[in-house]
Amino acid sequence: MVAKQLTIKQKEWIVDAIAKWIDDDDPAVKIKWNIVIEIVKAITGCEKTRAALSRHPEIKKAYEDRRSDIKPLSKQDSRLAKLEQKNTELKAENEALIEKFKTWAYNARNAVRVPMEEEDLNSPIPNPDAK
Repeated sequence: MVAKQLTIKQKEWIVDAIAKWIDDDDPAVKIKWNIVIEIVKAITGCEKTRAALSRHPEIKKAYEDRRSDIKPLSKQDSRLAKLEQKNTELKAENEALIEKFKTWAYNARNAVRVPMEEEDLNSPIPNPDAK
């Protein structure tokens, strides 16, 4: 396939994509040229080399700006961020379990039939404000 010249619009899209790029698995990872090459391939359908892309000042500047934006986290900072995320997840799970327990306790106190099924325990608590 013959390599095509990048249009102004394609360059704008590439620069925008580079500026917004974040690694989902580890946000501290810095962008690399192989990622830029994949971005360009996705936008244009053509594979460009690092050297070819470096010749476009706006793409090179976007790449360098993005590289300098991300400060690498130390291992301790990275571990701390993961622990904080896990803590947030556990708090949300705990809140959900507390609400479930409250529902079960209310429904068990107001049981109409015995033995109760799980469906009976999980039925929503009536809203006193609803008429």
